[in-house]
Amino acid sequence: MRIVKTGSYLPDTIVTNDDLAEYLDTSDEWIQKRTGIKKRHVAKGDSIESMAYKAVEDLFFNSIGTVVDKNDNSDLTDKVNCGETIDFIIVATMSHKSSSPGIANLIQARLGITQVFCLDISAACNGFIAALSVANGLLKTPTYGRGLVIGVEKMSDILDWTDRSTACLFGDGAGCVLVEASDALVYAESISSDGAHGEDLKAPLEQAKLEMNGRGIFNFVSREVPKNILSTISKAGQSIKAIDYVLAHQANKRLLGMISKKTGITEDKFLSNIDDVANTSAASIPLLLDKVVKDGIITLEGKQLVVFVGFGGGLNWGSIVTLV
Repeated sequence: MRIVKTGSYLPDTIVTNDDLAEYLDTSDEWIQKRTGIKKRHVAKGDSIESMAYKAVEDLFFNSIGTVVDKNDNSDLTDKVNCGETIDFIIVATMSHKSSSPGIANLIQARLGITQVFCLDISAACNGFIAALSVANGLLKTPTYGRGLVIGVEKMSDILDWTDRSTACLFGDGAGCVLVEASDALVYAESISSDGAHGEDLKAPLEQAKLEMNGRGIFNFVSREVPKNILSTISKAGQSIKAIDYVLAHQANKRLLGMISKKTGITEDKFLSNIDDVANTSAASIPLLLDKVVKDGIITLEGKQLVVFVGFGGGLNWGSIVTLV
């Protein structure tokens, strides 16, 4: 599997820590010290579907390597139908409130394409890793050659904005990648779950409000994620020193620092955007990837060894080591 292009979308409305401090018992200093978060984007005029579609639109029209004709008035449907073959659409999200149709189906309809396999995955903050794993499996078969993998969340819909323990942490957004079949020289993955501790992070449909045991989640990440990363690096036949970058789920800056220490991968290799977007659950990794691609840090030339790491509700966690 090769990542060909990236795209993202963040809503225009920004809520700063100072905004939250106007009605919560908190402060900008308190939030930044504990999480590294300065602000978050909130989708007041966007649905999950519209954010996902805008991320795909960004991928096709604004991604690195895409030449855009300013006189070209064709819409995204024309571009997909004329220039790109899409065999599947996989969407990772935990905040979609409707069981059917899935977001992937809705995106397929808006793109106007047929004969496409569509799938939504609900694996919380590990959703994008799970989606990439499914995509990689599909691309190993002769049936599928290219597909879209999208991570999108409207966490603002499932937050209790009066609960300081969660309202400060999350934001909305969408990120996506276009992947295609490739004989990758390096690829390894390790994905795990622990349903016995699923109560540590849940969002019951009947109340539609996220509940989190912060200490339980921290302990889980500390216990499981570093060894998962090291195991995957070993499966890939690589060393810690060979890793160029780590793109981890953007949950908490202190968590990322802890993972760095426990794995021995230096903190400068852990790329981050949590200060500007907060925790966007399944959207966090593709949002970060698109940012560092557009910033020129990651080139998508298949020469940089990257670790993708997700962890969160379920409990679910996993990592993928591959050349990007």
